[in-house]
Amino acid sequence: MATSPASYQDMITDNGRGGRHHGGGYYEYHARWIKEYWPGLYDLYYNEDTFVADEDIKDRLMFRQVIEALKCLETGVLRSVADGNIGSIMGIGAPAWTGGLIQFVNTYGLEQFSARCEALAAQYGDRFEAPEIVAQKIAAGEAFS
Repeated sequence: MATSPASYQDMITDNGRGGRHHGGGYYEYHARWIKEYWPGLYDLYYNEDTFVADEDIKDRLMFRQVIEALKCLETGVLRSVADGNIGSIMGIGAPAWTGGLIQFVNTYGLEQFSARCEALAAQYGDRFEAPEIVAQKIAAGEAFS
């Protein structure tokens, strides 16, 4: 569920769900440490006609992280590919099987990664567009190293 002005309207204005301090937001609080999802969420946002393929779910979760890591490399926030790979596994818990978020692109294949980003962007928005650094590496015939 995306947080947008429409969901603010739904939650806060229409349903009085302004957050824990105001009696609850997405959660119902039953005791100090016990919370569960507010049952009204189902009524507001569930749509049985909505279908997202399992592969899209997996890729959307993974690719967003990878794209952000690539943007960090592209803008100099990361000093090296190794920093990005090690930091993503040890720092933010990226799956170890990937070798790191940037290594994931090498393993997936740069052209295939770019094509999958394009497909995801067409269906789910521009946040899935591959950063320019990917096109530069493809043009140079290089991998991230």
